[in-house]
Amino acid sequence: MELIIQEVMEKITSSFNEELEKLIRERRDISHFILATKKMLDGVGATLVAEALETINEVYRNSSNRKQHWTVKEKAVEKTLTTIFGEVRYKRTYYKNKRTGEYSHLSDKAVGIEAHDKLDASLKAKLIEDAIYMPY
Repeated sequence: MELIIQEVMEKITSSFNEELEKLIRERRDISHFILATKKMLDGVGATLVAEALETINEVYRNSSNRKQHWTVKEKAVEKTLTTIFGEVRYKRTYYKNKRTGEYSHLSDKAVGIEAHDKLDASLKAKLIEDAIYMPY
């Protein structure tokens, strides 16, 4: 966990310094700085979401309760979820229930991601809100 925080801080610091230098030396408009900062922060957000999802997956994979009822069917199954930060790519484990034969990505299910979801619920809500309040 500390490693991801350190990486995020380095990315923020590096990007800030680079964009600030461009703002000063190239006499850029502040809008360029704002857009570059938003892009960098969205990337950081996507990185943090992916890290959180993979951490939850690891907790499920190592759970003694899970081991009693579910077997690992496939490891490191890649998934892409579009969020308000952009695309989040992460890996999770696919399980089979020992008793019922049901298959599931337990960590996804735990956080409300359904099997075929491509868009995060918060992004869906934002798109609906934008559609209501934005003129065509």
